[in-house]
Amino acid sequence: MFTVTVQDTTAPVLTQPTDLVVEQTGPAGAVVVYTDPTASDAADPAPAVVCVPPSGSTFAPGVTTVTCTATDAAGNSASVSFTVTVVDTTPPTLTQPADVVVEQTSPAGAVVVYADPAATDAVDPAPVVVCVPPSGEHVRAGMRRRSPAPPPTPPATAPVTFTVTVQADATPSGPHPARGLPSSSRPALPAPWSPTPTPPPPTPWTRRPSWSASRPVKHVRTRRDHRHLHRHRRLGQQRQRHVHRHCSGHHRPHP
Repeated sequence: MFTVTVQDTTAPVLTQPTDLVVEQTGPAGAVVVYTDPTASDAADPAPAVVCVPPSGSTFAPGVTTVTCTATDAAGNSASVSFTVTVVDTTPPTLTQPADVVVEQTSPAGAVVVYADPAATDAVDPAPVVVCVPPSGEHVRAGMRRRSPAPPPTPPATAPVTFTVTVQADATPSGPHPARGLPSSSRPALPAPWSPTPTPPPPTPWTRRPSWSASRPVKHVRTRRDHRHLHRHRRLGQQRQRHVHRHCSGHHRPHP
């Protein structure tokens, strides 16, 4: 006679879960829900599967290893592991600041003080806001764009911008701070640039009308004309004297 002992020494077989990447939803991390791996066994139709940390737990930011163990009725067990990574990829939200207009306080401009825009984040209760140029800096006359920079550590947010305008006082009073001149003599800001106007095209050339076409011609006697006129007058006088002498020489007394 002999004894036959049948026993189960083979551990269950577990499926290998895939690693998980989850977005962080709060300062403590995120609640992660996953599906337990399935286990199969030749002797036990339903081996018990236990995972640590269990599904539905709050996972801290970073990488957490989950270990799942399957145990059959004979006490044989097998384990698999996977990772759950909690990351923060959502940037903070910045409020849009309003543009700032200040009066010029010196020839170089003015010192501008403004409040940093508010930032909110689902994970970080106090995001770091950096503005460049910072508040309290001297700004020259004119317009200057200020861009709040993203936090120095990731994740970064898209920056928002606003403008600071330093303008001259519309109704100044008192002497000029730099030259001791009255405020009315304060130099004005340069005028905005404008393109040079195009000169008009030149007037087409036209010929000037001649003198004879505009006025009647008037004869002007020259010295030669005067000489000819004087000569004709002398010849006429000589003819008259000759005729007078001729007539007087042949005159007969009237009967």
